[in-house]
Amino acid sequence: MKMFKLDGATHSVINKKSVYTHGYWDYFIPMAYAYDRPGVLMIGLGLGTISYQLHRLLGSSVKVDAVEVDRKVADLARRNAPEAAPDRIVIADGYDYVAKTKRRYDIIALDAYWRNASVPGCFFRESFAENARRILHQKGMLMINYTMSPQGLMRWFGFKRMLKRHFNTYKVLTNRADVTVLLCSKGMGKEELLSRITGRAKIGSRMRVLFGSYRQMKKL
Repeated sequence: MKMFKLDGATHSVINKKSVYTHGYWDYFIPMAYAYDRPGVLMIGLGLGTISYQLHRLLGSSVKVDAVEVDRKVADLARRNAPEAAPDRIVIADGYDYVAKTKRRYDIIALDAYWRNASVPGCFFRESFAENARRILHQKGMLMINYTMSPQGLMRWFGFKRMLKRHFNTYKVLTNRADVTVLLCSKGMGKEELLSRITGRAKIGSRMRVLFGSYRQMKKL
């Protein structure tokens, strides 16, 4: 087991004996099965938990770009978790990358946090949602790890209203009361998403739990 901690908060977990962490990262996995050859953008690298999981499960059929604002974190990941390396690492501010890139993705996974366990304020801007929608393919998905920290609770109602102006937005409950995963769909409804996942994924015991959470997700 490898863990990356910063100021007491766990930012990454890699379990060599299992692809699953039993943490919030697992809830990103089912979405990748909604696409034949998913192109994924990770905003926030850590050690690369999500990249590790997707490559272990999907092999070369998935391509992962990661944007990391802190070069020290990227260097740490390269040295200590090469098995989790994404296909491409960009040292940049995630907000700026999304605003400027000409690349297109099926999935954008927003998992960027400051040391105080809060999402950086730039990702609450309307312009971020607009730019994320622009670089997603027609049935792409913006996924957000959202922690109900004091700051997260303060911003929650305004944030979800903003997301709903640009996406069909769903809330997936995780195994932690203070963490939720938001699925912000550009053009795919819940039933189509569930059908795509069940048609491609191998539903073992852990995937059954994750898929059950997707079945129970609520539209905001």
